[in-house]
Amino acid sequence: MSVKKVLLIVLLLTGVVSTAGSAEYVQTAGLIDTRTTHSDGALSVVALAELAHNRGFDVLFLNDHDRLAMAYGLPRFPNIIRLHKELNSINKSGAETYIEAVNQARLKFKDLILIPGSESVPYYYWKGSYFNKDLTAHDHEKRILTIGLENPEDYENLPILHNGLSFRYVKRALPGALFFSGSLFLGLYLLTRKGFIRIAAFFIVGMVLLARVDVDEARRSRERWHFEGAAAETDQR
Repeated sequence: MSVKKVLLIVLLLTGVVSTAGSAEYVQTAGLIDTRTTHSDGALSVVALAELAHNRGFDVLFLNDHDRLAMAYGLPRFPNIIRLHKELNSINKSGAETYIEAVNQARLKFKDLILIPGSESVPYYYWKGSYFNKDLTAHDHEKRILTIGLENPEDYENLPILHNGLSFRYVKRALPGALFFSGSLFLGLYLLTRKGFIRIAAFFIVGMVLLARVDVDEARRSRERWHFEGAAAETDQR
């Protein structure tokens, strides 16, 4: 199915495009934002497709959770000491089985347009304290619906929280990481030498460490800006 056709169906379902005066397109009945047993739904893909088909729908968008997880780490050690909870989702049970189930439903209900996708949690943050019993996750319910993801790799490589390391995006940061590591090892090696070379080695190692601190500070500034902005928005409400 072409991207243009999928976009048209979405616009028709949301009422953005009207079919009045057009003989080429026909408005159709569809369901969007649905779940199956591949996340927290009650029906399998085939059972949900059968239900939609029997009730006269022509299009079914599947939007199971691609990764339904939350984690809280202690301040200053968030990735070392943390509590992690994950429920059933597309990536936990396997994106390949999800797409396979969609294809099986397509074979069984050929007159029903099945469009797989997911529901994503792009970002959330914690406010409060665990010890004060007022720890609250913010923005976890601000989610994004993805539509038309036909390959398992599309779900596995989604740039979302707790989705693991994706080499698709690591490749972009690889040159900078290699330059940083190479400079650090070169500086440490030159520290074993004497004279002017050793002085130059101190300078190289110092500049590399300062660059690292600058990156961390920039990241903390972005997080602090987002947190303060979200807090201000909450206060205004």
